[in-house]
Amino acid sequence: MKVAVLAGGVGSRLWPLSRERYPKQLISLTGDKSLLQNTIDRLLPLCDDYILIVGIEAHKEDLEWQLSNGESKVKYNILLEPYPRNTYAACLYLTLYFDKKGVKEPILVVPADHMISNEELFYKVARDAEKLAERGYIVTFGIKPSFASTGFGYILKGDKIEDSNGFKILKFEEKPSLERANLYIKDENYLWNSGMFMFKPEVFISEVKRLDFETYEKVRSLFEDKLERDPEKIYSSLPSLPVDKAVMERSKLGAVIPSSFEWSDLGSWDSLYDVAKKSKDGNVITGDVLPIHCRNSFMYSTGKLLVGIDLDNLIVVDADDAILVCKRGSSQYVKDAFDALKEQGREESKIHKTVYRFWGQKTLVSRGDNFLIYQVLLLPKKEILLQMHHHRSENWIILSGAIEVEKDGKKAFYHTGDSILIPKSTPHKISNPGKISAQILEIWQGEYLEEDDVEYL
Repeated sequence: MKVAVLAGGVGSRLWPLSRERYPKQLISLTGDKSLLQNTIDRLLPLCDDYILIVGIEAHKEDLEWQLSNGESKVKYNILLEPYPRNTYAACLYLTLYFDKKGVKEPILVVPADHMISNEELFYKVARDAEKLAERGYIVTFGIKPSFASTGFGYILKGDKIEDSNGFKILKFEEKPSLERANLYIKDENYLWNSGMFMFKPEVFISEVKRLDFETYEKVRSLFEDKLERDPEKIYSSLPSLPVDKAVMERSKLGAVIPSSFEWSDLGSWDSLYDVAKKSKDGNVITGDVLPIHCRNSFMYSTGKLLVGIDLDNLIVVDADDAILVCKRGSSQYVKDAFDALKEQGREESKIHKTVYRFWGQKTLVSRGDNFLIYQVLLLPKKEILLQMHHHRSENWIILSGAIEVEKDGKKAFYHTGDSILIPKSTPHKISNPGKISAQILEIWQGEYLEEDDVEYL
């Protein structure tokens, strides 16, 4: 089988740790590795070649950094969507990508932000799904419910498919009321919809052509060599629908395999609390946290000391530049807060003060009307690619270490205490050929100071 990981998303549901440019799949929530890195490690035994990572342009550097710094050193390709869309567009895009490469075997499609235990059970279900997909079914993994959830979609299974562990799908239902969820957990025919799929390229493409030929034609055109086409314009015009609604609910080829491995999509702070290890008082503690007389609360600090006193059933998350406080059971409204911040143009919805790149990291130190100041850490033997900026100049001050700078085609070395001015529209590249990290104070000046003011050369 081929394996594809959906790694898009805008970082709304686990704010303030997740951001528009740093969504939850890139965050380390349950250990040292990110959700994406854990997902890839889990999928390696099923992969006979490389893993395809489907993401968006804004996350490209972060994806490359995480994939290149994982212990497994997995073989991977990155397929970038021209514009953020839902899973329907992503599934069609990756399927046509494989189809153009002549792939005939089934494709396993999984989100990057799930947590799965009992991996041997997961592998068995995946192999069973592969057999069903070979027979022409579009297969999803149904999870046997362990509690009455109003946050997950449900699948009603129908007749058993002969010579398999799968069942026909009778219907999907999105996030029911608590009353209905309590009924579903008592009915063994209802399963949680995991959002994981298996299908052959030709089968999925055939169904999309039958159900939505216009969308098929638009996505197919992205693989043609036409200079006049605008990929972003084409992709942004696609329907923003989950693949469940666009294809699975309307197809007669849908099948579901009931699965008993432990699963969570970590879609909210409440779901993270549910799966985390708790203290004797029911608290989940991460980071430098001191709980005093606290009960049944989730407390997370990324740096500063967080002291909680007499907290009960609360969620408190302290990020580098924002704090979230809400009742447990209300974290579904975090997305509303994120949307409000985005509407106000707040940077806290877009990006963290510290961002990580394959070459090191940079931390926002200060911001003004026409300037930004960053502290940059450039790792040994790493370089920041040749580029230029049309709307800002940059002034670099070397705080420690030594760097080589290529500026307008000329190279020179700079050491601690030196400064370098990079005027607007000047090609430049910075590298660290030494054995220790270099620290640089980087000052941006100009009337437009967004990250997208960069042209790689």
